[in-house]
Amino acid sequence: MKEHAETVVSNLQPNKVKPLQSLLTLKKDKNSDNFWHLLNQIEEGCPILKGNAKRLALFFYIIEILRSNDILFYVKGGITLQYYLKEHARVTNDIDLLIPSNPLEFYEKAKEALKNNKYGLDIELSDFRKEEADQTYYYDTFFMMVKVSYRGELIDTFSLEGTCEQFFYDIEPVRYPGPSFIKEDFTFLGVPLEFTLADKILAITSEQVRPYRHLIDTYSIINIADIDIDLVKKYLSILLEKENRIRDKYGIDHSNYIFEINKDKKFAKNFAYPRMQAGYKETFLEMVDIVNKWMKNNL
Repeated sequence: MKEHAETVVSNLQPNKVKPLQSLLTLKKDKNSDNFWHLLNQIEEGCPILKGNAKRLALFFYIIEILRSNDILFYVKGGITLQYYLKEHARVTNDIDLLIPSNPLEFYEKAKEALKNNKYGLDIELSDFRKEEADQTYYYDTFFMMVKVSYRGELIDTFSLEGTCEQFFYDIEPVRYPGPSFIKEDFTFLGVPLEFTLADKILAITSEQVRPYRHLIDTYSIINIADIDIDLVKKYLSILLEKENRIRDKYGIDHSNYIFEINKDKKFAKNFAYPRMQAGYKETFLEMVDIVNKWMKNNL
């Protein structure tokens, strides 16, 4: 496997998103390895956001089980954004992964690893689906449901989903710190912020309909995070090369991307809800104007 340069994201940085920070600073009771006891600690540690922190803890358990079984993946999406966007990170309700190939093989390995986890959890994977890239969505995607129980009591259900990409090995992952109460020195590999930003820029400037959350996350990233512009451009190039291969397959003209949100650009779902989650009062047009100016000046 290709060696990657890795960056360490410190868990000693100033307070960021409260659920994440609560988990990163939570210390395991030395007198108890009881999973239920740990969940109670989580709820006591951040009572206002206890549901979010509890679900995020489950996500980290899943990630550690997969990682410890040598299953190859990078974490992406809302989990990684929690590390950068502070109080402006939206709540994440799923585990979003990037894998190099064969989502069915990933599903089968993950199902076995999660079933035989060492934490005493009953974790069931089901409803596996995969979709090939097509003329409306330029990504090979996969989806499965995760059901987590402990001693016969249902804790949560959520989705594990993501994309399968041949350029997996061209990405330089970041090593993120996970909660030490799960495992001492627990880290996992995820995509860098610049990859996430590049992916979202293509979503908001594409002629295709994409959810409003991509605009809101882009607005957050460019206003909060320290970004390597050259790295963003690198990932934009990689993503565009892949996208244009799909366009060729379906006889769609290549996109000569001018990185600007057009006036006739259509978004899907709801704008108000993700804006509220991210803690903004700016209007849609105000966000579009600021993002367009940033892209014009930097890309």
